[in-house]
Amino acid sequence: MSKSISFEEQYRMDVERMLRCAQDAGYIVAESDLIRAWTEYSESICATWLMLPEENDALLSILLKHIESTNASRGGSIKFTTTIVDAGDGTGDGMIEIPDELLAALGWHEGDVLNVKVREPSVLVLERLDEKKGAQTE
Repeated sequence: MSKSISFEEQYRMDVERMLRCAQDAGYIVAESDLIRAWTEYSESICATWLMLPEENDALLSILLKHIESTNASRGGSIKFTTTIVDAGDGTGDGMIEIPDELLAALGWHEGDVLNVKVREPSVLVLERLDEKKGAQTE
């Protein structure tokens, strides 16, 4: 009699690679969100579970796009870890770099106006302001 294995067990190596890829790029993503994102991506082209791309940049781009769409449908957000660096202009202002993949996943562009909220001393929440409506989009 053959033993059936769970979906997570069957694709354990893929999930571990996705976790490493996200963590190496500074993202904090739950394993369940990664599995849901990759499943959504695979199903979008009529597959159960596609092989992961060889390049981590391509994998990260796909994951971010589909994590954002699955999180948006559940009212969630993407968490990203970075360091604030001195602007270097003597003002004491800080800057953060937002990776292109994250901007694309969020649909943000250069020139967008962002609202910054301090949730905790080490946690900032960035929201794009929709200038036309005065609304915020995460």
